Amino acid sequence: MQEFWASFLGGGVIGSVIPLFWQYGKEHLAYKQRLKNFCWEIDFNLKKLGEFVQKIEQIKLHVTSNTIHLSYEYFDTSKIQLVITNVLYQNGDLYKLLTEREFKNFLSFATEMTPATETFINNQFMQDKQALTLDPTNKTIAIQNLGFWERKFKLHQDGLTEIYNKIKK
Repeated sequence: MQEFWASFLGGGVIGSVIPLFWQYGKEHLAYKQRLKNFCWEIDFNLKKLGEFVQKIEQIKLHVTSNTIHLSYEYFDTSKIQLVITNVLYQNGDLYKLLTEREFKNFLSFATEMTPATETFINNQFMQDKQALTLDPTNKTIAIQNLGFWERKFKLHQDGLTEIYNKIKK
C-alpha cells in the first residue's frame, strides 16, 4: 500500500503539478512582456501627442503674426500606435488594468486618433489657412479651432500619462 501512495504522490500528483506551474510561469512572463510593450506604446503615443501640441503652438504663432502662409504643418494622427492595446483588449487584460474612467478616456483617445481625424483636422487647418490668406484680420475661427484641438490633445496626454504612471509602478 505504501508503494501505491508513494508512486501516486511521486509520479501522479507531482507530474500533474509541475506542468501547471510551468504554464503559469510562462503566462506570467508573457503578461509582463505585454505590459512592457503597452508602456512603450503609450510612451510613443505621448510623444506623438506632444508633437501635435507643438505644431498647434507653431500655427498659433503664424496666425498671430500674419505669417500663416509659412505654415505647412500636418497632423498624422493615423500614426498613433494601438497594436498592443488591441491585444490587451482582445484577451481581457485591458479591463484588469484600467478603471472604468480610465477605460472611457482611453477609448475616446483610441477612437479619435484615426485616419478620419487626420483628414478632418488637416482639412480644417487648410480651410482656416485659406480664410486667413483672404482676410488676415479674421483670426477668431482659426484660433478657436486650434484651441479645440490643443485642449483635446492635452486631455489625451493627461489620460495616457495617468495610465502610463499606473502601469509603470
